[in-house]
Amino acid sequence: MRDAPIYAVSWKTAFLLALASAKRRSELRAFSCKVSHTERWTSVTLRPLPEFVAKTEVPGRPETRLQDVTLESLANFAGNMEEEKKLCPVRAIKIYLARTADIRAGRKELFIPYKAGAKQSIAAATVSSWIQKTIRHAYQDASPEEASLGQVRAHDLRALAASWNLHCSIPLADILRAAQWRCHTTFTSFYLRDMSLIEDDILRLGPISTGQTITSS
Repeated sequence: MRDAPIYAVSWKTAFLLALASAKRRSELRAFSCKVSHTERWTSVTLRPLPEFVAKTEVPGRPETRLQDVTLESLANFAGNMEEEKKLCPVRAIKIYLARTADIRAGRKELFIPYKAGAKQSIAAATVSSWIQKTIRHAYQDASPEEASLGQVRAHDLRALAASWNLHCSIPLADILRAAQWRCHTTFTSFYLRDMSLIEDDILRLGPISTGQTITSS
């Protein structure tokens, strides 16, 4: 990521953060570039911009606002396994901030346009497109059957993160808190997926960060 084109760094960081946080695309674009981190980047805390109003925010109920998100580094779990660390959202955020430092020009958002001369802030749809492009790129050499998996929406990544956590016996209350769903029926009716068919494939990745939790075989 330190040598890759800036567009690829942007895509991958958005993908890993979406999976790790289980947040909506509009919420991903609302995080501030002022990221708090521990001394050795063993964890990071992302905070929303003060002016952001969440889709489900209710006036007078501060608990419905977009909450801070704290993510742990996979280095805490992967040890010396360098390949596994490449899926670490904390590593991605650290590198992304370093790579975009010279082109921020005072922008307060975490995610910024990578095209030269862009003046507007990125839209929620742009975050979606970055995630989709990451997936299509990952499947560019796949068989037609496997490539069909590339027709995924950013919305589906949020479902996958929450469903995988439930599959790994993460308490339902923690899953609802991470996704900021006030009622479990939102999850079970619209987002719950059967993970049994892809369980082995996911476990082969090693430790991964999903829904603000690190799961591992």
